[in-house]
Amino acid sequence: MTMANKTLLCCAALCLFCSFAQAQEVDTTGFNALEYSMQKRWRPSNSEFRGDRFSDNLTLSLGGGVEQLLERSTSSYSLGPLFRASLGKDLNITNNLFVGVSAGMFRRNRDGAKVLRGGLELGHSFDIASYFWGYDPDRKLGLGTVEALGINLSRASGQYRFSASVSLGLRLKAMVAKDFDFFFQPDVSFYTDGIDCSSAANWQKFDFGYGFSFGAILHLNRYRAVPFQVRNPTEWLIDGGYFLFSGGCNFQISSLTLDRPGLFPSARETVQLTYGRVVEGPLAVELAFFYSRDVWKQFSEGRNMPCYYVGFRPQVAFDPLWWAGIDWFSMPLVLGPEVGLMAKIDDGYSVIRSYMGLSVALRPDFLVHRHLSLFLEPRFSMVPYSWTPRTNSTLVTGSRNYYDMLLSLSLGMRVPF
Repeated sequence: MTMANKTLLCCAALCLFCSFAQAQEVDTTGFNALEYSMQKRWRPSNSEFRGDRFSDNLTLSLGGGVEQLLERSTSSYSLGPLFRASLGKDLNITNNLFVGVSAGMFRRNRDGAKVLRGGLELGHSFDIASYFWGYDPDRKLGLGTVEALGINLSRASGQYRFSASVSLGLRLKAMVAKDFDFFFQPDVSFYTDGIDCSSAANWQKFDFGYGFSFGAILHLNRYRAVPFQVRNPTEWLIDGGYFLFSGGCNFQISSLTLDRPGLFPSARETVQLTYGRVVEGPLAVELAFFYSRDVWKQFSEGRNMPCYYVGFRPQVAFDPLWWAGIDWFSMPLVLGPEVGLMAKIDDGYSVIRSYMGLSVALRPDFLVHRHLSLFLEPRFSMVPYSWTPRTNSTLVTGSRNYYDMLLSLSLGMRVPF
């Protein structure tokens, strides 16, 4: 072997040794840049969570909504109110355990019986937002799941029945003040036999219900590394607040009305007064009071039968155009329950019912002055109720479900504080 070949072989061996030594040196540090990058990406930073005392991180929840049992071969059921209250505790940044009570009412349409119900619940909620984006006690928008086991006592026509239940829900939250959230929660429930007090007529021995609820959550003794700036109630109401004044036409679009007198002949007036407050960016919460009227029925000789609605709507307004940065135009989507009293006038009698329905609107808003904007608001509302049809037979005692479908078109102005 020549001297040149020996020299090249020694250089190659030296380079191989240096590379191996460098690899061994990197490996002994235990540092992996890719692993570090993925940790930073998939492990979001959390605000500090403290729970040294049992009284830390308690939650008090109050809510109300509606629920309806699915129709089965022996009977259908009315849409009825359902209220819940619970006391819970945050175990960590994502998990909350709670105990609660519930109370509600609905009608069994087979015989028109009113079913009263109450129950106890043991449940768990999981904070999806904290799991994916990190724990933040001042997060403006939140999302989570709710699961609960319950035992219920129902009463109808002097009979009592027990039933067990499993409820599953999806909870959307909006923080409106320190430690105070509003929420909207659609859910489904599975009941063992007895929730409607008609066990003998239920061959399938279970019931299925669905509905939604709105409410508020109060957080107690929650730790914050950075203190929350608390303002007096007057300052809180004024900052970001506004009034809406609107009026227009209300149309009845139910099948009976569309047949006679028709869509446009059913139109009558509607008015609404609303207070709202911008919570954060595109999100606002509102409380609206309304009155409306329409013609729901017309006899062959031309007599019109009116229907009246009065009530209020706690609602959320979300503007998807907020990120576009357009100062002079917005178009929030408005959603919320409608709680009211309905008086439907018929020939010789009236149908008067309290109700909880659902209302949705789209509000194109044009800024014409720094302290004034004009808007057009098409709105759709669903008004559920049950009623026993009037006949000449004393044997007819069953009720039926009805839904008034209302469409309104209003013009209004928005006046910010």
